[in-house]
Amino acid sequence: MIELKVIQPNTSAAGSYEVKCESHSTIQVEFQSGKKLQKETGYVTTGMDIQDKIEVTDSDIEITDTKLSSRYGR
Repeated sequence: MIELKVIQPNTSAAGSYEVKCESHSTIQVEFQSGKKLQKETGYVTTGMDIQDKIEVTDSDIEITDTKLSSRYGR
């Protein structure tokens, strides 16, 4: 889990995590008001480096760019 706190509107924050097993990923957002958003984002597997750009608005979570590479050079 990555937890990013107190991100102001129109700003960005970065986080990372290590995938230790094959699984799906979910993004959950809780606004200061208590409003929550959740989105299933796909499947992750070990051995791959994935960089997602995720944009959050007051009504949606969207993956706008994904870069994928193998840690093993394949």
